[in-house]
Amino acid sequence: DALPISHGDGFWSDWSAEKSVVTNEALPVKGPDVWREILRADSDVSRRVRLKWKELERSEASGLVLGYNVTIKPKLTPSEETFKTNETHVDVTLTQDSYVVTVTAINGVGESPKSNLIIPSSTLKGLPPVKDMKALAKNNQLWVQWTPPSGSVKGYIVEWCVKSETVGCTIEWQKEPSTSQGCFLRGNIQERKLYAIKVYPLYKQGEGVALSTEAYLQQGTPIDDRTSDWRD
Repeated sequence: DALPISHGDGFWSDWSAEKSVVTNEALPVKGPDVWREILRADSDVSRRVRLKWKELERSEASGLVLGYNVTIKPKLTPSEETFKTNETHVDVTLTQDSYVVTVTAINGVGESPKSNLIIPSSTLKGLPPVKDMKALAKNNQLWVQWTPPSGSVKGYIVEWCVKSETVGCTIEWQKEPSTSQGCFLRGNIQERKLYAIKVYPLYKQGEGVALSTEAYLQQGTPIDDRTSDWRD
């Protein structure tokens, strides 16, 4: 069955007509970083999910990125949904089963290597979180650190947003390599605002349980980790 997909005005439209001449253009050297946001559970059998990916750096894109190929495949069935888009996110309705999401970037020469994201089944037992997570101000930036879990990980996703009683939480995110044990938040981090921060370890089966903390961009004692969620 086709997946219900919603999108903006930037869906694929004769991208070949948008090609530009780029000196020394080559295939993109890597695929986009890919993540997901569970927007809501529509019922016991379905959930609304936002798939999102990062634009490639210029050195990674090897030319002008014209769009993205996205494939969504349930792990337990042979069916799959493939589409093309100029956007860096798409909202889809999925069942509670496990899925494999594949995203590639397209430039005038061809397609990047594949980036895969496993969205685990909603019934999967929680995989181990990181340990000893802390966040603190450092060099006028917010630094997040953690101790890796005991299992083998493929990388980490760090999420954050400004906590506010008046507006919704707009989630920012970044991917870190499997060797990482800390990172600066990359973005417009502002003083006197409280940030809710999460770290997810990425396993072969999907993401692990998130560990959470909160921090201000100011010098002081680091705030230790906890497992509370900033979303209801």
